[in-house]
Amino acid sequence: MNPENAIELGTWDGHDAGAAVCVGGRLVAAMSEERLTRVKKQAGWPRRSIDAVMALAGVGPRDIAKVGLAGTTGRLPARLLARRFEARPPQQEDPLAWPARLYAAYQNGPAGIAALAAVERVGSLRIARRRLAEIGIKAPVHLVDHHRAHALGGVAAVAGIPEVHERRGEQALIVTMDGYGDKISTAAWRSSRGRLELLQADGAASSVALLYGALTRLLGFSPGEEGKVTGLAGACDVPDAAQLDIDLHAFIEQAGGRIHVRRRHAIAAMRKALRSGIPPEHLAAALQNALDRAVVGFIHHHAAATGLRDVAVAGGLFANVVVNGRLAAMCGDGKPLRSFTVFGAMGDQGLCAGAAWHVGWPARPVVGDLRIGVPAGSIGGAASRSGGEQASAAAVVERLEAGQLVGVCRGRLEFGPRALGNRSILFDPRRNDLAATLGRRLKRPSIMPFAPILRAADWARLFDQPYATVARSTAAMTLALPLRSDAPAIPAASHVDGTARPQTIDRATDPWLHDVLDLWHQRTGCPALVNTSLNRHREPICATASDALAAAEATGLDAIVIGATLFDLRSR
Repeated sequence: MNPENAIELGTWDGHDAGAAVCVGGRLVAAMSEERLTRVKKQAGWPRRSIDAVMALAGVGPRDIAKVGLAGTTGRLPARLLARRFEARPPQQEDPLAWPARLYAAYQNGPAGIAALAAVERVGSLRIARRRLAEIGIKAPVHLVDHHRAHALGGVAAVAGIPEVHERRGEQALIVTMDGYGDKISTAAWRSSRGRLELLQADGAASSVALLYGALTRLLGFSPGEEGKVTGLAGACDVPDAAQLDIDLHAFIEQAGGRIHVRRRHAIAAMRKALRSGIPPEHLAAALQNALDRAVVGFIHHHAAATGLRDVAVAGGLFANVVVNGRLAAMCGDGKPLRSFTVFGAMGDQGLCAGAAWHVGWPARPVVGDLRIGVPAGSIGGAASRSGGEQASAAAVVERLEAGQLVGVCRGRLEFGPRALGNRSILFDPRRNDLAATLGRRLKRPSIMPFAPILRAADWARLFDQPYATVARSTAAMTLALPLRSDAPAIPAASHVDGTARPQTIDRATDPWLHDVLDLWHQRTGCPALVNTSLNRHREPICATASDALAAAEATGLDAIVIGATLFDLRSR
């Protein structure tokens, strides 16, 4: 088979399990298992998403040339007990409880011993081959290092920037950070055409993400809700970190391009702080400040040491939009970096794509539009006969001007943690009352701000950050940036600290939504709308039209776009 047409399947079977298909290095279909099972952060063998991505790519089991399975070390116990892990929602797992700590200790310790590692490898491959054979896939299976899979997401993201492609043979600095995977938590890589070189890798003692996850649990949030800690930090009313009631910098040290986290001591200090009555938002801000300084210092060091000024990141830590904003601020004329890019599926949901890219390497990893999941389909039955009108830009904007909450379910599902306009709720960002109403219905804490969506052409009206330095990151809504002092007021889509988490679109990417924003701007003078994900509380983003209709009715939306039709829900 011509390598340019080779078809690779990538899989991941931990939390945020999923599957992806690449053709000649281009990601053509990718799905997280949670979107199909409707269980947030679904773990286990991704049998539903494997079927889905093959159908989306128009390929059959015999067309698959190679299969990549992310995770090489310490994964065998979970694979042997896959049905148990599949049946237990990951949000019920407590990383501070002794079973989770014991398994983490095994993965980061004994599992790496040569004899055990060999058993792990043989066992994992046998299990994967058996499960693939059940659906007719007999292609060779390769285990893929967790952080290499993340890094290839960064390679794909930065390769999509034309300026980087033209400069220095696509050389870039790739940084991966997460809780841990295959005994690594923090890594720096040099990417160049046809090559990915590991510069440095450190284990769990370097994991800021594990500490952030620990505070998430200490504050009473569920695993995977680290964004609520970020929201708390942004709600802190103390502008100077030196005035906070607690300082955590001593527990997160960065020197010489290495991070060291004194996690047990930090957790003990945070427990004590909470018992003493220190406000949770102060504690969250203290951890965010310490995290920012360590991660910014790490990337600054490696950029200076390598001379690489184009940086891409991946891994669960970079779901933290605040630290991403700090890194974006390092870009521009006279600054250390030239561009900063976050892979849109930065967490473990992106591992399936990285596994597919690995087995197709050195084919150039390419990711374009992240709308590569299942199509919306139709709602069917009586609902499809209940009327509706054409979902024109004029019809949608008329409802938005009237203060309505409008759901959107059209085209293919987005890959990654963000709804980018195909599975979204839209409303007027000037209306705090709408934000409060929807927040209550979604059981969304007030500390969690909504995000604005705008046309790329309107970027400079809201932000001073040079658009070219972060264009790919803003397309996937992955960083928080300061709003201009003279920006139009969008209180429902801005944070207490004066930042916002923008998503940009252009006409080529999404002509329908671009038309909506264009007409909205013409009629109101406001350059943005609020875009938040279409789902019920603690459920995954909706996949199908039926999911979307159920979520829209449960959350009291006024109208919903399904495909090309706009339905009025108030009369239902």
